[in-house]
Amino acid sequence: MALLGLASMPWTGLRAQQQPMDFYHLTLSNQQLLLVARGLQKLPYDDAAPVLIEVQRQVTEQTPKPAETEKK
Repeated sequence: MALLGLASMPWTGLRAQQQPMDFYHLTLSNQQLLLVARGLQKLPYDDAAPVLIEVQRQVTEQTPKPAETEKK
């Protein structure tokens, strides 16, 4: 089974691809996100680092700040 068509995507030469990007909005549990991050860590640093940095940026952006948590 191809998960969202990912199996058919051209993964070779990720850095070489300079085409416009399509964006996907995914909802993942913390466990699922950790599994994705662990998988990315197995890739060469030059390929995985930009993705890991972007994932970390989005997680940080979406994590409620202590003041926001107290308002609820």
